[in-house]
Amino acid sequence: MSRIVADKIVVDFPIYEASARSMRNALLRTTTGGAFRTDAAHHVVVRALSEISFEFQEGDRVGLVGHNGSGKSTLLRVLAGAYEPVGGSLEVQGRIASMLNLWLGMNSDATGYENILLFYFFTDLFVTSCTEFQWPVERWFQ
Repeated sequence: MSRIVADKIVVDFPIYEASARSMRNALLRTTTGGAFRTDAAHHVVVRALSEISFEFQEGDRVGLVGHNGSGKSTLLRVLAGAYEPVGGSLEVQGRIASMLNLWLGMNSDATGYENILLFYFFTDLFVTSCTEFQWPVERWFQ
């Protein structure tokens, strides 16, 4: 059974060579709702995700909605393992396959079926999943 449980996930991005007391940072802090902070070493950091909690079970359908800069892509990158949270915990049971790069394995000269096989090959799902989808995909393309 697949499952993802996030408990109070926090993601901060440090901004190097920025003064915590600059006029620009004061303006940015005001316009971004105070997302700019300083860490223990007095570096300026941007809080991208602040104590996000959820639980997804197998079969759940999820949509991420929000304005630009609200953290949708950051959350997806945390789930894919590209970013590590600085706070909270993330428990993953099952396998997560990132589709942030939709062109991975796509070849414009190949057929749709061949592109599906390439996608499975490049995402390391070929042996475990590709054969399960072979016959339904072949029927769909006919």
